[in-house]
Amino acid sequence: MFNHKIDFKKNFLVRMACIIGLIIVVMPTVFNFYKSMFPSKEEVQVQQISYSDAIAIIQDKQISEIQINDDSSNEADLIDKEGNEYEVVLLDKEIFKNFIQEEIEAGQEIKIVNKESVSIADIMYIIFLTFLAVMIFRFYKIIKQTEKKTEEEIQKFRDTVQKEGLNNGTINQKETKKRNITPRNITFKDIAGLKEEKFELEEVVDFLKNPQKYKQMGAKIPRGILLSGTPGTGKTLLAKALAGEAGVAFLPSSGAEFVEKYVGVGAKRIRTLFEQARKEAPCIIFIDEIDAIGSKRDSSENTIEHNQTLEQLLIEMDGFETSEADGIVVVAATNRIESLDKALLRPGRFDRQIVVSLPDVKGREEILKIHARNKKFEDSVDFKKIAYNTSGFSGAQLENLLNEASIMAVRNKHEKISNDDIDSAMKKIVVGLSKNERILSEKERRLVAYHETGHAVVSMFMKTQDKVKEISIIGAGVVGGYTWYEATEDRSFISKTMLQEKVVSLLGGRAAEKLFIQDISTGASDDLKRATDIITKMIAIYGMDDVFGPISMNGEYKDYLESDSYSHELVNRTKELLCEAEKKATQILKEHSFFVEKVAQLLLEKETIQGEELDKMFSAYQNARAENIDA
Repeated sequence: MFNHKIDFKKNFLVRMACIIGLIIVVMPTVFNFYKSMFPSKEEVQVQQISYSDAIAIIQDKQISEIQINDDSSNEADLIDKEGNEYEVVLLDKEIFKNFIQEEIEAGQEIKIVNKESVSIADIMYIIFLTFLAVMIFRFYKIIKQTEKKTEEEIQKFRDTVQKEGLNNGTINQKETKKRNITPRNITFKDIAGLKEEKFELEEVVDFLKNPQKYKQMGAKIPRGILLSGTPGTGKTLLAKALAGEAGVAFLPSSGAEFVEKYVGVGAKRIRTLFEQARKEAPCIIFIDEIDAIGSKRDSSENTIEHNQTLEQLLIEMDGFETSEADGIVVVAATNRIESLDKALLRPGRFDRQIVVSLPDVKGREEILKIHARNKKFEDSVDFKKIAYNTSGFSGAQLENLLNEASIMAVRNKHEKISNDDIDSAMKKIVVGLSKNERILSEKERRLVAYHETGHAVVSMFMKTQDKVKEISIIGAGVVGGYTWYEATEDRSFISKTMLQEKVVSLLGGRAAEKLFIQDISTGASDDLKRATDIITKMIAIYGMDDVFGPISMNGEYKDYLESDSYSHELVNRTKELLCEAEKKATQILKEHSFFVEKVAQLLLEKETIQGEELDKMFSAYQNARAENIDA
C-alpha cells in the first residue's frame, strides 16, 4: 500500500532558505573584496581645501594630477607629487579648466582626468547582483518543474498500483475477464505439419480430461510445457488447440506484460494470474515470449524487478499443492531457449520441452490446404508443387503467401487465384517488391547484368546448389537485380561442401564485376556479409576448418571468441578462405566466359530470364562444348 505524503511546499521553502542563507554568507566576502579593490574616499583620507588654497598649490607646481567630475557637480580631486589627495569645490568649472590649461601651456606638467560619475567597479557590482537574482529565479523554476514531474511520476505509480490491485490485495476484475478465453473453436484438426508435436500434447489432453486414470498409476500431470522454435512455426496455435481439444479455460499472457520498472508489480501480476488459474482449474496458462521474464538472472541493480518477477514465477510453478494443481498446465513459448534461466528449465517446472520445427514438404501441403479453405483457386493450382517450391517456409509464411496471392488476384481482376498470382506473391515475399519504374543508366544495367549472371553461372557449376528459378536486372526491394533460387529438397543438415559452394556462388557476382567490368561496386556488399558469416560459423562454431580443427566457440565460450588474440586469427583465416572462394568463382567464369557473355547479353535484352530458358541455354552450351572436345 502506497501512503507516503510529501509536502512539496515545505520542502521548497527549506531549499529556498538554504539558498538565501548561502547568499547571506557569501555576500560579506564579496563586499569586503570589493572594498579592498576599490576603497572609498573616506578610507583614503582625502583632505578638503578651499578654492584659493587649491589655486595656490597648483601655482606652486605641487600638483601632478587633477580629476574633474563629468557630471553637473563642481567637485574636483587634486593629487600632489607625493600622492596626497585633496578635494575642492570649484566656483566655476569652465574657469578652472581654462586656468589649468594656461598652467600647462606655461610648462607645468599636470595630468587632467575626466572622472566618471559611475565607476566600472560599481557597474560590475550591479551586474553581479543582477546575475545573482537571475540564478535565484532559475533555481526556483527548476525546483518547481522537478516537483511537478515528481508529482506526475507518483500519480502514475499510484494509478499503476490501483490498476494492479495492490492497494487492497484484490484482483482487477476487468483484466481477469480478458484472460479467461476458451478457444473451443480451435483444435488439433486446425493444425497441420506438426504431427510429432501434436502427439506429445495429446497425452496432456487426455490427462486434463481423465486425471483419475493417471492418478491411479501414481502419475502426475506435467506442470509446464515449453514450446521452442523459430518464429511462425505455430507455437501459440498449438497452445490454443491444446485448450480447445481438452475443453478447458485458456489464460493467455505475454512475457512483456510482467515487465515493469516498479519493483514488485511484475511479481504481483504473476500471483494474480496463478490465483485466477486456481479458480478456473482445469485450465491452461499460456505465456508467450517467456524469455522477456525468464532470461538468466544477474546481480545488477538494474535487474532487481526482473529477478523478483522470475523468482515469483519459479515459486508459483514449484508451489502447486496436489489439490490445487490438478488440471493446471503452464504452456510457454520462446524463440530463444538458450537465454532462459536454468532454474526455469528443471524438471518440476517445465517438465516437457517440445521443439516446434519447420514443416516438411508434406506438412507444408497440409498447411496450404487448411489456409485455402475460404479461398477460390483455379483447377490448375497444385498445392503439392507449391509445397515443393517453398522449402524453409514456416506456417505463418505459407498463410501469408496465400493471402498475398489473394490480393494479387483481386488486383489483377481474376475470379479465382491462379498460378501466376501465387508466383507473383512468392516473388514479392522472397525477393521483394518489383521496381518496374526504376530507370538505370546503361552502365548500371550492364554492371547488374554481369553481376547476376555471375551468381547464376557459378551456381550452375556447383553440384550442391539450388536450381536457378529466375534472374533479373529489374530492381526488387532494395536491390538493383536478383537471382532467385528454387529449393529442390528439404534439408535437415548442411554439409561442409554445400557451405563452401554456397560461398563460391555468393562471390560469383563480385568476381564477374572484376572480370568483365574491370571494377567492383557496392552491390556485392550483402553477398560479402553473408559469405563472411558462413565462413566464420564454419570455423568458430561448426568446426569445419582444417587449420582451427574441430572446435566450437559458441555458447559459454563466446567471450573467448571475441578476445583480441582469437579474433585476430579468426579474421585472417576468414579472409584467406574468402579469397580462395573468390578465386574459384573467377576461374569458373574465365573458363566459361563465352556462356557468361551470352547470358548477360540476353539478360540486357529481356531484363528477366526464367529458369527453364536458362537450363536450355546451359544444356546447349554443355553439348556444344562436349562436341568441340570430342572433335
